Amino acid sequence: MKVKDLIKQGADKVRYSNDLLNDYIIAFKSFFGYEPSCVGCTFSTDWDNFVRHVKTNDLQETEIKTETKMKTKKEKTFELKDNSKIYHYDVKDEKTGQVDRKRSYGWRMSEEFAKNFLTIGTAEEIEERKKYFRVLPKVEKSENRSETTANRSETTDDRAKKRTKKKTD
Repeated sequence: MKVKDLIKQGADKVRYSNDLLNDYIIAFKSFFGYEPSCVGCTFSTDWDNFVRHVKTNDLQETEIKTETKMKTKKEKTFELKDNSKIYHYDVKDEKTGQVDRKRSYGWRMSEEFAKNFLTIGTAEEIEERKKYFRVLPKVEKSENRSETTANRSETTDDRAKKRTKKKTD
């Protein structure tokens, strides 16, 4: 499919069709170098920027790469109970202390997001998140495991400090 054909379909049709939306995301990523963090949240603004970029740079004849499209539709090892929800987890940047919220619709959730969703956070959060799945993703031992353990121990240390502080007061 060419980009001009995608634009011709219109924003509403693209937004509510899984195949067209997937083509849009692939084209968007090829032009801008990143995928929108929450497609549903920023669609109208991103769509306007996409159309403007295509028209000003004369990219209407650009072909959307099908091998990339095929790659994004691979088999998932997990199953969610509700695909219509937006799932999120927070990642804290150790250097700046800022929290970055990662979000994904259930129907767009990748293996990587699902694994991070079930490994990053406190033990209570992870147990609660597991309830959202019918079938849990296959998690291999990786660096994320040690990172999660470190995050949990920090929160445990913080709780211990608070308890000690309360006892002394």
